[in-house]
Amino acid sequence: ILFGPSVVFILGAPGSGKGTHSSLIVHSFGYTHLNVNDILRADLGVDDANLRAQVPSDVMAGMVASAMERDGWEGGKFVIEGFPRSVEDLEAWNLRVGNTVFVRFSIFLNCGESTAQSRLIEDGRASANFSDLSAKLQPLVAAFEKSGTLRRMDADLPCERVWSDIRRLFAPSVVFVIGAPGVGKRTLCQRL
Repeated sequence: ILFGPSVVFILGAPGSGKGTHSSLIVHSFGYTHLNVNDILRADLGVDDANLRAQVPSDVMAGMVASAMERDGWEGGKFVIEGFPRSVEDLEAWNLRVGNTVFVRFSIFLNCGESTAQSRLIEDGRASANFSDLSAKLQPLVAAFEKSGTLRRMDADLPCERVWSDIRRLFAPSVVFVIGAPGVGKRTLCQRL
């Protein structure tokens, strides 16, 4: 997908560092951070942590796509936190925007329960049912792994080390644009 948005999904249980690393990606690489809980608050005007579980996958996929459109669809770069959370969410996403969006990769912040719980306590956040949430993510992680887009990070390591590993995923890439005179190489390069 040449001119559609580029997406990086960031997955992990609460306390794994999704928000921290999303912010670093935004600051370092110019991505727009879309947090599903923020989208729900903005679109529905409700601040309820349990609301996400009640929103059907196809509706949530549409809400995420609408947020992307508001923030600049063509050529946009998005790091999406909190979606998808299940294979059903991923299937809804693929039906809604699958062939119009380039998913660069999905970062899975794999973290043990004790690390996650200590981070949540340190941040003053309520502790979640880590085991249930981790188990629910596993089929999704397997689906991304099967598609070749999963990048697994050891989130038990210190934040600086995890960030160093994530930063390498965003290393520059080179695109060669070739063609006969007059076919629009310069225009294409300006749009890239």
